[in-house]
Amino acid sequence: MSSEAIYLVTTWAIPVIVAITFHEAAHGFVAHLLGDDTAWRLGRVSFNPVKHIDPFGTILLPGMLLLFHAPFLFGYAKPVPVNFRALRSPRRDMVLARKMHRLGRILPKVLIFRAIKIAIQINTVFAGPHRPWLVTCFSWVPITCPPAWPFQL
Repeated sequence: MSSEAIYLVTTWAIPVIVAITFHEAAHGFVAHLLGDDTAWRLGRVSFNPVKHIDPFGTILLPGMLLLFHAPFLFGYAKPVPVNFRALRSPRRDMVLARKMHRLGRILPKVLIFRAIKIAIQINTVFAGPHRPWLVTCFSWVPITCPPAWPFQL
């Protein structure tokens, strides 16, 4: 495996897979807390990325865009099923299930930033000449949480 391939995997594939997994699991978890156990029964409230992979949207489409050197990258995961009729208060809970999944986007970032802060403090992996890698590692953050998303319903 070439160094360029390793760079692409560590800066794009792994962070995007983690973000997608947390995002989809958060949808199902919030719906479960609000009374809908559809995703829970189907095993979709999981941090296992395999359960959230859509063959076309997660693998084929992004792969084709990378192969043809597209100026953008796009993909999607299998949506977590939510039965809005099973929610305790459907009108309020639909909005909560839609809004509260943002925790699934924010939590991985907070955990990663904390881990890096600790690593820097104890002067291990990220100290010295590897510090530019730290900036490169977070080039995916705006991709997983664009500024326009807080304004969506």
